[in-house]
Amino acid sequence: MGMHHGVLVADLPWPKLYAELQHQAADFRDLGPLAPNEPLEPEARDDGFLLIGGELEGRAYLLDSSFLLSGMAPDLIADIAATDRTLVAACLAETVSGIFALVTARGPEVLRHHFNSHTELTRAYDRGEPMPTEGRLPLEDLDGIGLLAALEQLGFAVSGWERGGSHRKILFSADRLPQSGELAAAVASHQASFAIPEGRQPSEVVTLERRDGGFDITKSPQLRRFGKVVSRPAARD
Repeated sequence: MGMHHGVLVADLPWPKLYAELQHQAADFRDLGPLAPNEPLEPEARDDGFLLIGGELEGRAYLLDSSFLLSGMAPDLIADIAATDRTLVAACLAETVSGIFALVTARGPEVLRHHFNSHTELTRAYDRGEPMPTEGRLPLEDLDGIGLLAALEQLGFAVSGWERGGSHRKILFSADRLPQSGELAAAVASHQASFAIPEGRQPSEVVTLERRDGGFDITKSPQLRRFGKVVSRPAARD
């Protein structure tokens, strides 16, 4: 039904990444481990966002229902990588609204930063060299296949952690957000330069009804095979 969450990974033990997140945005509460057979389903709740965090083979993983820790605050990724002199990456897809992001950093160096919103931008924001996986698996895939492949290229097997790692439930109130910096400013400048004028959504952006239920937005003709086009923008004057 499309990807509707973010993923944050780091070459750090889970307790260390959790401590860094508490330092950057302190409003977290550890609700304990998942029960046996309890699904890994991050979700928005009335009291905040339920996240799923944990570890596999000394590397930390976080499923982020808020999107705020996995790409919408890109400087958080860069700050943790620089502080701990390690590899940190994050990605997100909110395919109902056509938003995609990837941020990767090693130590003080930002390796790759991609951001796009199909309903807001005429051109995606890109910084750094494309990941080796992008030629065959584009980042903007309705089910997040390209984004997760990019993380796996860096050594983070999200599906492996989901099957065999440790998992804890974390409540994030989002009352205090990570600070914005250079990366967020660059995206904001790009958004100002390449914003779709109000009422002028491009005709290639369509709403798909997915075969397995739900709806997603895409402007890629190749991705329309994932469902049936049920809505198109109104014709321009």
